[in-house]
Amino acid sequence: MPSSLSVKRIACTTPVLKRLDQLDRKCFPQDEPWDAKERAYWWLARWDGVEAGFAGILEVDGGQTGFLCRAGVLPEFRGNGIQRRLIQERVRFARSHGYKQVITYTSIDNTASSNNLIACGFVLYQPEYSFVGPNYNYWYLTL
Repeated sequence: MPSSLSVKRIACTTPVLKRLDQLDRKCFPQDEPWDAKERAYWWLARWDGVEAGFAGILEVDGGQTGFLCRAGVLPEFRGNGIQRRLIQERVRFARSHGYKQVITYTSIDNTASSNNLIACGFVLYQPEYSFVGPNYNYWYLTL
């Protein structure tokens, strides 16, 4: 039987935010969990019914821009197209909400995420200020 991927937008209730923190820690054990989860819209990916990843988008620039704020896929599920699907779902959301563009960033050594962004139409850009630091690539998609 082939494996199945489902991605659904989830409500930001307290239990859901706690679960996102747990997934964040599993995906990024070296990082502090992202602390602005309650302001974003979130999606949960399941592989054969098992939680496999998460992703969020934050509205910025007065509703003109969507910022792909945090995304993670558990190590055992990587390489199955989950991150790319999470990117696609958030871009679809951004279009349906009238955003003009979507931005994000990756660490310069994160080739897998960079390739997924390129496959979804994102291009590199240099923002007016480096909002996360010098060792990152900044990505932009015009909608």
